[in-house]
Amino acid sequence: MWTIRASLLVVATTATVAQLFEPPKKISNPCDSTKQLLYLKNQLLAKATTNGAQIQTALLKVAQLQAAAAAATGDEALMYAALAAGTGAKVSQAIEQSTDGVRRLASAAAASAQELAGVQTLLTDVAALSIKPMAAKQLPVSGPANGKHYIRFASTGATYATCEPQESTPDNRQPDQNPDPANNVLDIFFLKGRGEAGPDATTALLCFHNTNTAACTAASANQNTYGKLTTGNPLDLTKAQAKTPISGTQKFTITGGGTSNLLPPQKYVEAHLATLAEGISAYAEMSFMADNLETPEMAVATEARLALLKALDPTEDVSKLSDKATEIDGQITKLYGKNGCEVKTRVWEKFKAIQIPKEATLDNKPTTLNKLDDLNKLWFAASFHKAKPIQETVARAHQKETEKTKTADSTGKPEEKKDGDNKTTAAECKATEEGKCDKTKCDWNAEKKQCKVKEGTAVISAVIKAPLLLALLFL
Repeated sequence: MWTIRASLLVVATTATVAQLFEPPKKISNPCDSTKQLLYLKNQLLAKATTNGAQIQTALLKVAQLQAAAAAATGDEALMYAALAAGTGAKVSQAIEQSTDGVRRLASAAAASAQELAGVQTLLTDVAALSIKPMAAKQLPVSGPANGKHYIRFASTGATYATCEPQESTPDNRQPDQNPDPANNVLDIFFLKGRGEAGPDATTALLCFHNTNTAACTAASANQNTYGKLTTGNPLDLTKAQAKTPISGTQKFTITGGGTSNLLPPQKYVEAHLATLAEGISAYAEMSFMADNLETPEMAVATEARLALLKALDPTEDVSKLSDKATEIDGQITKLYGKNGCEVKTRVWEKFKAIQIPKEATLDNKPTTLNKLDDLNKLWFAASFHKAKPIQETVARAHQKETEKTKTADSTGKPEEKKDGDNKTTAAECKATEEGKCDKTKCDWNAEKKQCKVKEGTAVISAVIKAPLLLALLFL
C-alpha cells in the first residue's frame, strides 16, 4: 500500500462533497482517468464562479436595504438600517472566506487536477513508444551495417495526442456497478519499467543464439553467432487508486502502483493530491447563499442588535449589549416580529415598492427600489436621500439670510425706536412708600406720601400705549 505522508494530508470540513466528483465509472486507461480529473477541475472552477455570483447578489440586497433606510424615516428607517448592518457583516465574512476559498479552488483546479490530467494524457503516448527492431542477423557474416545497430524508438507520437484526438469520440466508459460507498475515488496511472520474466521476457529484447533466435524465444550464452532486437514497449502502465472520504476530513490515500521506479514520481503525485484535497475542502466550505440574508437569523444577528443598541442610546458602549438584551429584543419584536420571524414580509417584500424619485436615479426616471438592479444605481439613490435633509437645511438658512439682507437694504439703516418707547408712564410712579419710588423717573411727595412722575416728563398711560403703537405700525 502506498500512503501519502501525514504532513501532506489536508484537514478539511466535515460537509459532504460527493457532488464534486463525477458518478463512478470503470476506468481502463489514462484517457479515462483524464476525464475524471477534468470533470473535477470544472466543478472546482464552477464553484468559484457561483460563489462570486452569490456574493454579488448579496451585495445588491444590502445596498437595497441601505437605500431603503435612506429613503425612509423614523422606525421604518431604523428597521432597514439595522438589518443592513446585520446582513452587511454577513456578506463581509463571506467575501473574506471567498477570497481564501477561490485561491484554494484555483490552485486545486489548475495546479493539481489540470496538471495531473495533463500527465495522464502524456503517459498514454509515452507508454505507446516502441523500440525499432533489428531482424536476426548472422553476426560473423552479415551483422549490422558498419557493425552498428542504433537502438531507437520506432515512433515518437502522432500529430494529435491519443487522449485528445482531432475529432471528439463518445465517452464509452461504463458505470461502476460496485462503487466504494465511503470514498470518492480517482484512478491514477503510472509508468514503470518492464520486468524480465513472463510475457515481458521477449519484449524490446536484444538476444543472441548460435542459430536463428526465433524471435528471441531461443537464446544462448555461448556461440552467439546470431543476434536480434525485438520490438515492443520498454515501459508499462500500472494503475493505482487515490481515495478520499465522501464526508469528513479530506485526505487522499493511494493504493496500488508501487513504492518506487514510477513515472510520475511518488512525491510529485503526493504534493498535487494534497493541493487537490485543499480545493475539495474549500468547495465544501463555500456554502454562502444570498437568499440566507432574508432569514430571521439575520434580524437577530449581533451586528443588527448593535445597531439597535445605538438607536436606543447613541452614547451607549457596545460592551453593554447583553445588559440591554431585553430592550433590544423588544425593538426586534416591534420591527421584525418575535425573534425576527416576520422579517420576510415586513422588510424584504415591503421595500421593493418604495418609490424612488427621478432626481435619485441615474437615468432621471422615477422608479421603485426593486428595479434598481446594480450597485451604482442603489448607491446613487442612497446618497441622494442621505444628502436631501442637509440640502434642505442649507436652503432654509440661505433663504433666511437673503430675507435679512433684503430688509436691511430697504431701510438703509437699523430700525429706530419710537419716542414713546422710552417715556415714563403713570403706572411706574404709583408707589406709596418712599423706598419703592423709582426716583430716576419719579418724585416723592413726603406730605402726601405720593410717588409722582417728574415734571417735564411725558406721561403715556398704559391704557393708551397699545393703540399708539398700533398706529405707529401703520404709518
